Amino acid sequence: INKTVGIGLFETVVWQAEEGTYKRGFDVNYLNPVIFYRPVEFSTGSSDNVLVGSNLKLTLPKGHNFYFQLVLDEFLLSEVKADFKQWMNKDQDIQSGWWANKYGIQIGWTKFDLFQVEGLQTRLEYNVVRPFTYAHSSPTQAYSNYNTSLAHPMGANFEELIARISLNKTKWISNLHVNYIKSGVSDLGENLGENINISNVNRTMEYENEIGQGIPLERLQIDASVAYVVQESWRTTLSLGYNYHQTKFDGAVESNGMIYLSLKSQLYNRYFDY
Repeated sequence: INKTVGIGLFETVVWQAEEGTYKRGFDVNYLNPVIFYRPVEFSTGSSDNVLVGSNLKLTLPKGHNFYFQLVLDEFLLSEVKADFKQWMNKDQDIQSGWWANKYGIQIGWTKFDLFQVEGLQTRLEYNVVRPFTYAHSSPTQAYSNYNTSLAHPMGANFEELIARISLNKTKWISNLHVNYIKSGVSDLGENLGENINISNVNRTMEYENEIGQGIPLERLQIDASVAYVVQESWRTTLSLGYNYHQTKFDGAVESNGMIYLSLKSQLYNRYFDY
């Protein structure tokens, strides 16, 4: 919109090439650049999986950047209102937590030259995805590719907090990255919505679904490193770092750490936040 505010819209569709004995192949109706996918899907009588979303970015003075993203897989406004009403009145027993209120939210903040220190950059980010988001009645139409989620490695039914701070001074680069995830895992014979490649037809509950339901799972990852740029044009760095990983699952705790020394080129950025 201007130098301060930026907005965007997103939509995608996943469809089957075959429905029963009918081989539809590539659906050219989705090539319409004006109409939204959902009316197209409805008009053709298909059962395709459509997701829509939006994003907002605020670029403020002194290097502050705020960003927000929302993805909607499926929802019913009256059921969303029931969730909000239950949240506002926790002492009341209101029918809420409908399984098909499927959405994901991302809120983040970045700051350049924090505390007026040149080269000091920070990021805080919070992500949350409701159970059954990205899933579908047909697993082949889940928002995935070769059984791997296209949105987030955890699939759905999780909360995540990311904190990252880095300092670049001449040829020296220091990084500290902390990632914390809280999720829930279905017990044997259940489907509580964390696995997007399972049909949501076999869901365990119609209502009272909440984020993190199931067997508690927590993951903490911390990575700290110091690197020296030995070749600038290829951004080749020599790094010394420490990686710590802890997993808490159903009361059991497993942790491990690793010291690493690496020589690598960074022709593009790759983040392993999981």
